[in-house]
Amino acid sequence: MNVISSTDGTSTVMIAPGALKQDATVSIAPVNQQNLSLPLPPGFEFAGAFNLNFSDNSLNIPAQLAIPAPAGLAPGTVAYFLRKGAIPDATGTWNPIWLQEESGIVGD
Repeated sequence: MNVISSTDGTSTVMIAPGALKQDATVSIAPVNQQNLSLPLPPGFEFAGAFNLNFSDNSLNIPAQLAIPAPAGLAPGTVAYFLRKGAIPDATGTWNPIWLQEESGIVGD
């Protein structure tokens, strides 16, 4: 298992052997809400953000993340992981949007 931590030590990504299709430099870095390129979707509250980079590589199997929950989130709370994507409108124009990538449960 390869373990990579963010430069500030708050986030960790764990990648199983053979998970990457080829050797790559992997990094994880925190992102402030002010630096997000899209506003949050209605009904969502910002809990944190990060940039996970695989150097133009992709995973054969999912990675595991360890990210501290913000103060006030009770154990058992569902957290949604969103990524920036795009979808076309009726004219074929691509529009940026947040897509749900995964969900997780806040632990103790």
